Amino acid sequence: MEQLPVIFGHESLGDIGIGTVELNRPAVLNALDTYCYELLESRLLRWRDDDAIGAIIMSGVNGSKAFCAGGDVKQLVLRGKDSGLEIAKDFFTREYFVDGLIHGFKKPVIAVCDGITMGGGLGLAAGAFYRIATERTMVAMPELSIGFFPDVGATRFLRGFNSRRVRAPYGLFMGLTGARLSGVDAVRIGLMDGWLPSERIRHLRVDCLRALANCGDATSESARDALKNVLMRHCLSAETLNQNVSNPMIPSMNKDDQRVIEDIFSYENLLEIDNKFLAARKISPWLEETRERYKSGSPLSRAVFFAAWQKHRDLAITETLTREWEIAIHFSKEREFSEGVRAVLIDKDHAPAWTYKTLADVPSEAVAACFESGEPANSLAEKFREFGW
Repeated sequence: MEQLPVIFGHESLGDIGIGTVELNRPAVLNALDTYCYELLESRLLRWRDDDAIGAIIMSGVNGSKAFCAGGDVKQLVLRGKDSGLEIAKDFFTREYFVDGLIHGFKKPVIAVCDGITMGGGLGLAAGAFYRIATERTMVAMPELSIGFFPDVGATRFLRGFNSRRVRAPYGLFMGLTGARLSGVDAVRIGLMDGWLPSERIRHLRVDCLRALANCGDATSESARDALKNVLMRHCLSAETLNQNVSNPMIPSMNKDDQRVIEDIFSYENLLEIDNKFLAARKISPWLEETRERYKSGSPLSRAVFFAAWQKHRDLAITETLTREWEIAIHFSKEREFSEGVRAVLIDKDHAPAWTYKTLADVPSEAVAACFESGEPANSLAEKFREFGW
């Protein structure tokens, strides 16, 4: 029997259980399509009101290389050619709703980001109660390379929100460059909460279940505290990590890289950042590769992300997602997104013909236009209102 693209399970000890979510599309690095988000939405809403479920653990299916490589934008663009804008509106409404649901979930959600975690995968993890990186973790927001923008709440969560903070200016650096960070770096900058060897994941799940069962009432504040204690006992934090846990296959930033990033990406003017980054000399191979990725991305997308980064700095996550929906639908109508997906994911010639050749060529009017979908209604805003958010 063919398995679903998202596998749901229930591990219990007595009357208390943990819901498990395994993303099951390993052939496409667990990239999620509209159907996946439909499944996630339905099950999360059911578990939200199920007293037998005390917490949820999300991961990639056992043996896969990824937690989640993002949304399946290749299929989105291909299907959109035949079915029009409604395909994109449905996809982004469902994707962003699930992300918002996790951010506001009343039960602890634990995201085990073991492997590739990019774009929409980071969007799933961002709102979790606890976000775990491993030696196999690689995180990135690579949307500029396909003529899109870092979305799924990234225009807000790459700064941090509530009590969480992403170390400045690393969130902006990630969004503008598509830099690939190791799990160690993701913890150090505050994008992940703890680091755990992948071989210890199963032990962690068992101890989380025991902690909830010992509390009796899995929905109580004491249960959340007990769960947090288990997670902190198993995982290394930013303060306790050392370079010895790194994976040589996924390079980590060195101190020189950090100095360059903090010097350049702290500027408030995007053109100044652009000029200084392109002119930087004597940088590491990792940062040089990041710069090449930056140079190959869409100048329009870069300008739109930076504008959204500034506009959304103080917004709640649901308002951020609602505004990002407007941008996403605008991009879905224009050639930049489809051209980027064609060049990188369909034809794979990696030679996109961007609308503007350089950042300096991008007019402010073109950036401003991207913040309006042109649609009579925002279906994500309507859905949030339906749930009282």
